[in-house]
Amino acid sequence: MRQLTGTVNGVWETSNTVPVRRQVAGIAAGVGGDVYVAEVVLHVEGGSEEWLVDQFNAEGRFVGRLSGAPTGPFKPINELEGSVAVDPASGDVFVGTSESA
Repeated sequence: MRQLTGTVNGVWETSNTVPVRRQVAGIAAGVGGDVYVAEVVLHVEGGSEEWLVDQFNAEGRFVGRLSGAPTGPFKPINELEGSVAVDPASGDVFVGTSESA
């Protein structure tokens, strides 16, 4: 078992502290052992939300972040609606959201 070690914003975890709360919305296994974690980030001050997908390598190290598509930022991704998936042949990452563009 490997541990995910962090993101560009610090420790990767669900947190109930101000000014940001994070919640995992989905996880997908990628090609070569990569792991993709969809999360919602709530900015407590102001109430805005971001939906992001973080990529970790096979060793659990943060590699990068997807924050949207060419048409704009991701719409809501949560455990009930939306998901993240990886095509095992091509390695392409797919992010489904709960709202249409």
